[in-house]
Amino acid sequence: VAKHIPDGASIAFSIGTTPEVVALALMQHKNLRIITNNLNIAMLAAANQSFEITVAGGRIRNDDRDIIGYEAEKLFSAYRVDFGIFGVAGVDEDGTLLDFYEGEVHARQKILKNCRNSLLVLDSTKFSRLAHVRGGYIGDVSKIFCEIMPPEPIVKKINASSGELVICQ
Repeated sequence: VAKHIPDGASIAFSIGTTPEVVALALMQHKNLRIITNNLNIAMLAAANQSFEITVAGGRIRNDDRDIIGYEAEKLFSAYRVDFGIFGVAGVDEDGTLLDFYEGEVHARQKILKNCRNSLLVLDSTKFSRLAHVRGGYIGDVSKIFCEIMPPEPIVKKINASSGELVICQ
């Protein structure tokens, strides 16, 4: 994923461990502008002195160290970024993107609406993981990054969309 992000880009990061791994991979970049509702990503990014980091205010979910709700949605609506990077809790066999809480979905949808390039980052466990809050479809994003080829029904959904599948090494 980091190879697809140029120095100087603006990025909206959502919550989750997979976007956090991407943030770590970007630490050698220069002059990134990062907008996030995840404190882990913000603190990690702060180690690079050339990065500019903006975080959402509001209540912190202690276990995940993220902020969801009105303030996070307002933050993501205030910016038009080059890249939106987000994960999901699961991907249903029909391509529906799933999460555990409505607030997670609302924040992700604000990122998707306000970015020029949307990058969905996920691993193969997401294809069998059950979550119940719907939040878009796999074909809604610009690029999907995964470490293996997704199940055939998902690949068909991606191929029928304008999205691009990238298998990571």
